[in-house]
Amino acid sequence: METIIVNPTQNEFVDFNSVNNTEQELNTIILEKNEVLNRSSILPQTPAKEQKLEDVPVFGFNYDAMDKKAFFDQFGVEFIPSDLSTKKIIKHMYETKIRCGASGDDLPTIEEPFYIVDLSEVLRQVQTWRQELPRVTPFYAIKCNPNPYFLRVLEKLGCGFDVASRDEIECVKQVLPNNDELAQRCIYANPCHPISHVKYASTSGVQLTTADNVDELYKLKKYWPDAQIVIRIKTDDSHSVCQFSTKFGAELGVAFEMVDIIKDLGLNLVGVSFHVGSGCNDVNSFLKAIRDARAVFDYGFKVLNKKLWLLDLGGGWQGRSNEHGNAAFISVARTIKPLLDELFPVNSGVKIIAEPGRYIAHSTHTLVTSIFSRRIEKSRVLYYIYEGVYHSFNCLIFDHAEPEIKHISYEELISDNVKDEVEERVGHTDKPVTLYGSTCDSMDVILKDSHNIPNCLECGDVLFVELFGAYTIAAGTSFNGFKLAKIHYIARID
Repeated sequence: METIIVNPTQNEFVDFNSVNNTEQELNTIILEKNEVLNRSSILPQTPAKEQKLEDVPVFGFNYDAMDKKAFFDQFGVEFIPSDLSTKKIIKHMYETKIRCGASGDDLPTIEEPFYIVDLSEVLRQVQTWRQELPRVTPFYAIKCNPNPYFLRVLEKLGCGFDVASRDEIECVKQVLPNNDELAQRCIYANPCHPISHVKYASTSGVQLTTADNVDELYKLKKYWPDAQIVIRIKTDDSHSVCQFSTKFGAELGVAFEMVDIIKDLGLNLVGVSFHVGSGCNDVNSFLKAIRDARAVFDYGFKVLNKKLWLLDLGGGWQGRSNEHGNAAFISVARTIKPLLDELFPVNSGVKIIAEPGRYIAHSTHTLVTSIFSRRIEKSRVLYYIYEGVYHSFNCLIFDHAEPEIKHISYEELISDNVKDEVEERVGHTDKPVTLYGSTCDSMDVILKDSHNIPNCLECGDVLFVELFGAYTIAAGTSFNGFKLAKIHYIARID
């Protein structure tokens, strides 16, 4: 992935290669305590001897007291006032491009798309997580967006990492080169492993991995016999944007069978994981999965005569929205917390982790691109932009995304002032808009016959999409010779 930052001192580009409650309203909600079985007689009351996550730094920072400017200085970001609107930041970015030597409307440095990536948003999201789920350590799902700056920030904040392949392990080793740290702060959470990846993981320093079927246990016995195994159970993900239980997860009966086989093979079972599906919209999916995980803990204690010590809540955590902030996440967190405390008490010795991806990355990215061609037909208006489904808009296909596309006129962009409110031009009656990507593929369509953007835009006008950091650029390509958007890093600091 090609990235770009601006050196704020030299002003030059440097290449590096649905809830209705607001957060405030949620503070007044009284959550009903979930009725659960009393399992005090079999809950482990002291940490298990084999526990490996004991020394993991859990949010080892004080958000209010930390020197945020000094923290982000090490990443070479440009500091932006926190109250500056996205439109004004975009205008500033274009002015910076011109100062760096670009001139004229047709230069690639002006036309090509770029991302504005706010690293301070990563910090804010982690802080909100810390406030709402202080017992749960986030292991960032790097498949969501493997941005190396994300990994560096999260590492310094004491987070762990969820990886699914050899290459992702190698990415994490760049920020966790010490094998002891890698063992504590990384989980190989793909429950179906290619043999070559298992062999690599077994010598990489990673110790935790998941499995969801009997065949994987025999594979681990042969190629990674000392792995710390976490059984991944199936969940109800019918209310999630992307459903995973059709592909991954063991039914409870299979999970119990796996415990028996783990005993027979002499493998090391340490915990249970689940994943309610990406973009989960139903907290009941979490509640049921937590109860099911407790059942596997109980069966493991009975069969293995030892205490399991790791509960992995997986992914599915909603990202921040412009309208409701983190209300969706906060609602889930405050609903599941009493159940976690009931079934896995603080003194139980059970470590709890989760695998947020979208929650961390979603609100960090704003994509900025421009219209480079336009056709006005009898029944519709066609725009062509320097992005598409082969690039960041692959999320339309793979993530079922419905991004809100906003615009800035070229005249407004080069004027002395930028208005935060949209100024409407006279349109072409009621003609719908079709928005095409830059490639030669006729299926490279972002919007078709839509009235969600004006039909009066012109070549040179800018389109931008906020909240665009999750499952976008991570799966993008350079098909047809159109490269992925470059990246400009900022931090919003008061």
